Amino acid sequence: MRGWDKIIAYADDELDLLLLGKTGNGKSSTGNMILGRDVFKEASSSKSVTQLVSSEVTIFDNRVIKVVDCPGVGDTVAIHDIEQAAELAINSMKNAITINPQGYHAFLIVVRYGARFTKEDFECIRLLKNIFGVDFVKQFGITHGGKRYSLQNFSITENSRKVILVEAKYPKIREIVLNQLRLLLTDFEKSKDLDDHANQKSITQDLVRKTEELREYLVSQDNKTGALADLITQIDQYKDMFDDRITILTEVITSDKMFEQERSAHQEKEEHLNKKLYELNIEKNREHKKHEDEKKKYAA
Repeated sequence: MRGWDKIIAYADDELDLLLLGKTGNGKSSTGNMILGRDVFKEASSSKSVTQLVSSEVTIFDNRVIKVVDCPGVGDTVAIHDIEQAAELAINSMKNAITINPQGYHAFLIVVRYGARFTKEDFECIRLLKNIFGVDFVKQFGITHGGKRYSLQNFSITENSRKVILVEAKYPKIREIVLNQLRLLLTDFEKSKDLDDHANQKSITQDLVRKTEELREYLVSQDNKTGALADLITQIDQYKDMFDDRITILTEVITSDKMFEQERSAHQEKEEHLNKKLYELNIEKNREHKKHEDEKKKYAA
């Protein structure tokens, strides 16, 4: 029986394996060992040789074994943009799932033999759990047999992959937000030095509008993952501070208006009283003159 004839004949008894791990840990060489021939290029350093998802098959003990190799997780040597690196990792894993729609019997997570499990190794596992689901090692590890990890399993963990992408953008977003908050706080402090309370209120209301716009931007970037919750909380605290200031200024402005109205009413009363006194004084002078004129008349 020829090679392809054997593969077709044994297709129903296929064993599908996905190779995972950091670049340089021997992932590709492990695949070559399983296949019994050199088909995957090996990397001796942290620079990834495997740039695209690739697969090969072999027959062992009358059973087809498919091995799928994909780019190393956490390989950022050639990718300095952390967002691009995260997207590459997710897209690579998605491609690995897509090219094998029937699913995988097991994941082979390759670590370097005899080496200590480093912080990078833990980060690699954390990233894989976010991509495939927190229980994927326990449920679909090398010792697992039976059901496959399929595209349906991959779809369930969509939100975890969203978290990865948002976390990759977090440093850049945090810098933008903190810079904007510093500028808002500067304008807020400057407004306190103004004598016009109405002008202070107008400026503070504009600051509230800007914090609301900044919050809307963060919510859209967060994409319902909760990864930016701390920044959103910080913005809410600034908005609360501005709102409290507006409440105080509103009370002061209302008090100023009442005082002005009372002052105006008092001034109006005073002016009315002065007018009355003036009129009375004129009338008194008129009567006095009349009396003097009559005295002169009688004297004459």
